[in-house]
Amino acid sequence: MIQTLSGKITEKIGLCFLSPPLIKKRWISGFFLYPLFLILLFFTSCATYPNIPKIEETKIHNNPEPGWLKNYLISINDVLKIVVWDHDDLTREVQVSAEGSFSYPLIGRVKAVGLTVSQLEQEIAKRLSGRYIINPQVTVTVEEYHRFFYVFGQVKKPGRYPLEADTTVLKAITTAEGATDKAAINKTKIVREENGVRKEIKAKMTDLVKPEDVIIVPESFF
Repeated sequence: MIQTLSGKITEKIGLCFLSPPLIKKRWISGFFLYPLFLILLFFTSCATYPNIPKIEETKIHNNPEPGWLKNYLISINDVLKIVVWDHDDLTREVQVSAEGSFSYPLIGRVKAVGLTVSQLEQEIAKRLSGRYIINPQVTVTVEEYHRFFYVFGQVKKPGRYPLEADTTVLKAITTAEGATDKAAINKTKIVREENGVRKEIKAKMTDLVKPEDVIIVPESFF
């Protein structure tokens, strides 16, 4: 008992003698290491790194260039802008109804669904001519399209495009600026929904594209 107590006292006395030099040594080490750490941090922050390439988003093409859709067939819910030259009171934005027509001043209901823009211009001009306006000059533009197809995969500009009349799979791929060098054209698919059922169809380049069709051009692995 006495020996044990004596040993503990001796141990504590030894620690008291050893502690100050150890603390001093650690303090001196920290004194030199801290400025060194700050210097390294400064040069690291000044270092230049190679530019990381920016990932670009896939763009969706909703607004084709004027004239690109001369064969586009007007669809339900399309928004049309109608301008009659020198008759500002007849300038209108109209939306095609579920019945496929819209109301227009002087001439009443006008059927639009299934017509091209050019055909609709001629129809409005014909109905305004003579009785209301001499030689009317009518311009129709589609402000919002509601008849689309989609092209994805190995094409140069994947996205959504308004559907023209008689658009084939080949024309759809061309509209998306063509296939890439990695494309497996002969394995192109059409994803189509009919009666609530979605199915994949092996596409031929001459197949006609339907509204809401998704055309997928896969990558060639050989």
